[in-house]
Amino acid sequence: MDDRKRLAVSAYVWAHATHGEHLFAPTPAEIRGDDTRQELWRRDLTTICSQLKRAPRYSRYLMLKELLDAYADRLADSLDRQRSTRQAQRSLAT
Repeated sequence: MDDRKRLAVSAYVWAHATHGEHLFAPTPAEIRGDDTRQELWRRDLTTICSQLKRAPRYSRYLMLKELLDAYADRLADSLDRQRSTRQAQRSLAT
């Protein structure tokens, strides 16, 4: 997977994990300030998200979507557990 696709897929995972829209995904740090690369990233992101949303029609995208969704769910669960642990520790400290 080339770097542009990797960045677009990262934004897809962010959108799934946060239950947000891919259009609001933060711009990757490595392309901030480069308007050309940002435009290409936005275009790739829109294309990839569209393909993944229509995944049941295309088996290769369905497999990718299932893997990415499972990864995003595990990531979100992990972050939620870390947040809960920190909140519990702060409550015990006060």
